[in-house]
This record gives sequence, C-alpha cells and structure tokens, in this order.
Amino acid sequence: MIFGDEPFIRNQTVNSIKSFFKSNGFSEFYYYDGENFNWNDLENGLMSFGLFSNQHLFCIDLTEKTPKEFTSNVKTLCEAASDESIIVIYGNHMTGTQEKTKWFSELANSPKAAYLAFYPPSANQLPGWFLEQGRKLNINLAPDAQSFMAINFEGNLSAGYQVLYNLYLQGITGNVSYEDLKKQTVAENHFTSDDFTAALAEKNSAKALRIIQNVREERVALKSFLWAVHRDLAVIVELKHPDHRGDFEIFKKYSVLIKFHQERLLKMAASIASAKHLNNLVKLFTRIDASVIREDYAWELLETYAVGFNNPAFLNGFIKNV
Repeated sequence: MIFGDEPFIRNQTVNSIKSFFKSNGFSEFYYYDGENFNWNDLENGLMSFGLFSNQHLFCIDLTEKTPKEFTSNVKTLCEAASDESIIVIYGNHMTGTQEKTKWFSELANSPKAAYLAFYPPSANQLPGWFLEQGRKLNINLAPDAQSFMAINFEGNLSAGYQVLYNLYLQGITGNVSYEDLKKQTVAENHFTSDDFTAALAEKNSAKALRIIQNVREERVALKSFLWAVHRDLAVIVELKHPDHRGDFEIFKKYSVLIKFHQERLLKMAASIASAKHLNNLVKLFTRIDASVIREDYAWELLETYAVGFNNPAFLNGFIKNV
C-alpha cells in the first residue's frame, strides 16, 4: 500500500516494486484503475492461474477515484494476497479521517499488508534529493547546480528529473555545473510554484493564470503545487505582522532559505497587501484545501486566487458571495 501526493515519487516506488518482483520470477502483471474499476475483472484475475507461471502482480491505481466496489471487497483482497499473488495498491495521501475508514483499516491491519506513506521532500531536502537522482544517471551535480534544481523545480519533481534525464540521453554525465543546467533548461519552459508566486508579487495575474494552465497540462501534482503556494502565502502573512521577530527567522521557519531571489518579492507583496486582503486570501485557501479533499473545483479556485491576489475588491466580493 503506497499513498502520497507526489506522482513522480509514487511512480518511482511502484516501478521499483515491479522491477523487484519481475527479477524474482513474476511474469504476469495486471493493472486496474479506480475510474474504470470492475471488481469481477479483478476477482477473475486473482482466482486465475497463469499460462506459464502462477505468480501474479496486481497493481490497483486509486489516484483518481476509490470505487465502492473496491472498498466493499477489501476482505477478499486480503485473503487473496499471497506469495504467488502480490497486490500493489497506490493513491494520493490519506488524511487522518481517511485512514480511519473501515476499508482502509482493514487493509492496513492485515498481517499480509505493508503500508508506506510518503511526503514530498522539504525545501531543505531538495538539493540532496536532486543530487541523488543525478547520481542514478551518472551525473554529479555541483552544489550550485543542486540549488538551481531545488529552486526551479520544487512542486514539479517530474520536470526536474526530465532535465537530468535529457542530459543523460545527450551523453552529458560526470560533473555538471550550474551553467550546464542553465543551458539545458532555457528551452524547457517548465513552471513551478515559485514562478506563480513571483508573477503574483509582480502584479502579473495574466502570467499567473498561464502558469496554472501550464502546470495542469503537465499533470503536476495539485497538492504539492498548492503546498508550496500556501507556504509562500504563510510567509507573506507573517512578514505583514507588525510584531514578527525578523525576516530571517520567518524564512528559516518556512525553509525558504534556498530561495534568496524570492525574498524580495515576498517582502514586496507583504508591504503592498492589507491585513484584510491577506485574511481573505487565507480564507480562500481554506476553501481550496477543502475542495482538494472533495476533488472538485480546486484548480478553478486557484485561478480565483490568482485574479484576486492583486484585486482586493474582486476577492472580497467573491468571499462574501460564496
């Protein structure tokens, strides 16, 4: 059982499991997703014998939807799991409430189950994370190159890995500097939460809306993107507070020390926005978080955030009318 919001890490984990069992004699693989789930198909697969092997690997993708057919037959799944039938279930991060549901508790408490919950790397962990990804491709990132990757690809790890993999395909391995990466990423045009916050701080709502469209098309993990944007808002709110202990302490608290280029923009946004407007932005983010849990309208509400960030009258009207 693998649950977490960063799709790149989740897919890496699932692929590692597949590779392990493939190297240990499992030759038959079956895939099921929550959107088109059919319990009878899965049950027939669990009860069938392979043509050339009796070892099966069943992958159940619940990232888009957890169907009732699945939750009502969890007991059968637990009974079917064995040394010959390995079942990999994966999806988005489970909240405390979701972990207490009957179906999840039944799975997690099965003696046959192992549950892995993972989280995206923090800002301070990202340079080392990209260093490790590079080493897997025989690429040794210099310290400034590690920082460059962390700054530019937080909230979009898949795009960051794509940059490293493109270097590998071009035969650019060994020691890689900041300049090497800069040349590689000029034409990539991937956007991250930093670009989004920067566009808002520069009062460029049109660019912020284009960034939202871009990250949606790239299938960036919404929760990871929102987490980084929400943290930037929290920094702005604290910078606005008249009794805060100092800018350095705030940036340290929220682990944005690697983003020196962002500090000026965050301070500028804090100086311009009123306390009332920031309070409305926080209220809107509460609704965005709730929408993510319900899996509806979160992207559209983020677009409202982009428009309302520099338009207090619009945002105030929206908050009152919704």
